[in-house]
Amino acid sequence: MPPAARQGSRAGHRGMARTAMTGGDPARPGPRFGLSSLLTTAVPADQNTLRRGIAALWHLSLNESLSVTELANLLPCDKSQASRVLKVLGEYGMVTRDPETQRYSLGWLVYAFSLRVSGRQMVSIAGPVVRKLATRTGQTCWIAVLSGHEVLTLYTSRPRGGQVIVNERAGGVLPGGVVPIYCTASGRALMSGLDDEAVEALLADATYDSSGPNAPRSFEEVRARLADARRRGYCVTVDELQRGTTSVAAPVHDGVGSPVLAIGLSGRTASLRDRHDLVAREVVLAGKHITSLLFAERAAGGRGAAPRRRSTA
Repeated sequence: MPPAARQGSRAGHRGMARTAMTGGDPARPGPRFGLSSLLTTAVPADQNTLRRGIAALWHLSLNESLSVTELANLLPCDKSQASRVLKVLGEYGMVTRDPETQRYSLGWLVYAFSLRVSGRQMVSIAGPVVRKLATRTGQTCWIAVLSGHEVLTLYTSRPRGGQVIVNERAGGVLPGGVVPIYCTASGRALMSGLDDEAVEALLADATYDSSGPNAPRSFEEVRARLADARRRGYCVTVDELQRGTTSVAAPVHDGVGSPVLAIGLSGRTASLRDRHDLVAREVVLAGKHITSLLFAERAAGGRGAAPRRRSTA
């Protein structure tokens, strides 16, 4: 085939590929999901390196770990090129290498980015629900996520004139606040989808030294209280994290039953003493509402436990 014809053929193929990736309109830019296929088009060297880096992160997200050779075959590129890409990504915390197996996996910075993006999305969608819950209950309400071995508060709403709990910062109700898992309602709501073995592993380093007089002092106590929370579909903690504070929390499921977020409220123990069941019902309903908003397509097949009133007999 003459050179001009070959060039025309390549241009035609690129045009068809562009049309396919942009939904039929070659003039409209769109997302490119076949990341490694981008490397087949001749581009400046610096752009090619960037594209390899993006493709490497994509392939690592689809695999628990990859060796340099495996990644080179997937990109595709020379092993030396794959090694250079991984070296740069590793310098910025985007990938990490196992010193024993020499295999690579996604690094802490990728997970930090993911948490920020998902956190913003959750707040933008769940925020109005939290504010409404605060208005209905008259208490400080919040949403929180699991962050390592602790619970991180993403968003807080207090109604006008609402009571301030004993120590909001120590109580972890302020945005960015971090509290232990074992002695908080949010922590137990987030652990409710784990089996006992996974919970025990998560609490392996717990010191059980909370200042709250009712806090559990052993894994066995946590397991018993967690079983009660699973049965009810929500969790109540009274004077566990700190004296004088009661919290109620329920899980927000991902649509198939796994808790990904906790929604709850915190208030003075004296003001909530006889209202646990009432506010718990509001919290659970708010959690189900957020589930339907965040995971609308999957929520129909999900499972969520309805609150059960405590026996007064």
